[in-house]
Amino acid sequence: MAPIIAIGSSFLVAGNAGATVKAAKNVKPTLTVCKSVSGSFKFSVNGRAFTLHAQCAAITAKAGVNHVTETWAPATYRNIASITVSPSKARVSTSLRTATASVKLAAHGVATVRFVNGKVVTQVVTKTGSRQTGDGYIEVCKWSSDSYVAGSFPFTIVDSAGTTYGPYSVAVGACTGAIEVAAGTATVTEAGESPYYVDQVTANPSIDLGTVNLGAQTAQATVGLGNETTVNFVNDTALNQIKVCKILSNNQGNLAGQEFWFNIAWTFTPPTGAAPISASGNVGVVAIASPGQVCVEPVGLWPTGIPVGSTVWVNEEPFADTSISGVSVMPPQWNAGSTATEAILTVPPVNDGFADAVFTNDPLGVVEVCKDFFPGVYNADNSATFSVNGGPNILVQGGACSAPIYVPAGTATVSESLDPGFYLRQVSTLSASDPFGTRLLTGNTVNPAVVTVPYGDIGNETVVTFYNVPDPTQFKICKQESSADANLSGSTFDFEWSYGDSVGFVDLTIAPVTATNPQGEVCSGLILGPPSVNPDGSTNYITVTELSTDIAAVQVDSILYQGNGSEYSNATSDGPVLVTGGSASEVFTIGAGINVVTFTNGRTPGATT
Repeated sequence: MAPIIAIGSSFLVAGNAGATVKAAKNVKPTLTVCKSVSGSFKFSVNGRAFTLHAQCAAITAKAGVNHVTETWAPATYRNIASITVSPSKARVSTSLRTATASVKLAAHGVATVRFVNGKVVTQVVTKTGSRQTGDGYIEVCKWSSDSYVAGSFPFTIVDSAGTTYGPYSVAVGACTGAIEVAAGTATVTEAGESPYYVDQVTANPSIDLGTVNLGAQTAQATVGLGNETTVNFVNDTALNQIKVCKILSNNQGNLAGQEFWFNIAWTFTPPTGAAPISASGNVGVVAIASPGQVCVEPVGLWPTGIPVGSTVWVNEEPFADTSISGVSVMPPQWNAGSTATEAILTVPPVNDGFADAVFTNDPLGVVEVCKDFFPGVYNADNSATFSVNGGPNILVQGGACSAPIYVPAGTATVSESLDPGFYLRQVSTLSASDPFGTRLLTGNTVNPAVVTVPYGDIGNETVVTFYNVPDPTQFKICKQESSADANLSGSTFDFEWSYGDSVGFVDLTIAPVTATNPQGEVCSGLILGPPSVNPDGSTNYITVTELSTDIAAVQVDSILYQGNGSEYSNATSDGPVLVTGGSASEVFTIGAGINVVTFTNGRTPGATT
């Protein structure tokens, strides 16, 4: 095999391939450890201790992950402000709480780890009670075990003489400085700052640590005469997850199996005065057939959870041809002000379970309402008002259609407010998207109309056309005598009717007087009238005239109009009208349906018959 030459940062190896690999494995990487202030600091690299007197020192490391820990620092510089690794790609992790950096090196790699220590500010001590003879020193340090613990925490110390010190406000990553106390057993207490809790207490020297009550957040430590004991309180954050849930109101459009995406943002405001912590991300939920509900936890975004008490905002990203018909938070006590489109909730304590942001979706379809009058001359000056599913009124001009109206897919109810003078002649869904008109579920003369609305956009919309026709009219003329004493039974009278260019005549003979017909009333057949309303909205007038008769002393005592129209003029409004040699007329606006005009005749008083 041909020789291989490998060139690295500090070596040159020649030989066959196997020898090259073996040689590369034997090359030790170099790790440089640096401090930021003068003085002696103690470190360990992969468990091996060394003291750093100079600013930096190079250490032989191993190929793979190396662990560098600062194990001791001068009392006034025990606050580690930062740990950096160069180059950054070599960094695996850093922890201010454990004062450790994990660095991954190749067989011949090099990296530098720099520990920056800040000066600890000594706290002011408040003492109460008496002092014992003989003093020692105690120092309280605050550490975090996760990235959410931040700010300053309150501590008090009670020494063996019963003297109380504090309270002290200790920032995360900092210490109080040496506090002179009576030698013996001292009790250190951290005040509660929910959702933070104490999950570990250690001491240096470790043998000085006594009884620890994590629930009460107290620890006892033995303080030796003339010695210093450091007590480390490590805090964690109570975390919990939320759930994002999806409900489909119906199964139109095969939305089951579709993935809906949600944007989630949350903010945690530490109770310790630190700046708010925020994060955001998105999560998908695959819907199932109604009426089922499916939920997911955003574990992939925040594997360990979200700090308890955080405010969470959940918004659904738009999905084609669907609407959000409901937003709720369950249980309701975790609702933090949700709106019709956004779920806002509070992360509950772990013991209270999860809070669910529940989004209900309606698949949408499209309805278009069209209006057509017959005959077509009515379209120009007439319109109609419609409502879809009880929604707002929609005005549609004759011969035109509404804009597309998005409604929940499934069925929709379309109602028309009929104007006076028209009746519904037909409803139809016939269109290019429904060539057989089968989407109409109610009868073709039923108002409101119920129609099928499939899931989808405008291309498959349901077109509902209402055809309106002016109300038809009919009228008839009736004749009767005022009483049997008029002696008009068997007499024939002539009438003329007219409207527009239409004229007609009717002859009516008063019927014999009977018990059931005491006035001998007789009526013409029904006469077809004009439309109840004209294209311009005006009404039609009908004139009915009783013509002159040769019968002696005959008068029209009264004329009565009955129907949906209205009387315009009546010849008898000022009293009876003599029709022997004269005439009497009634004029009325004709109304939809049947109209009746009744002429009642009598004899002129004192006339000889």
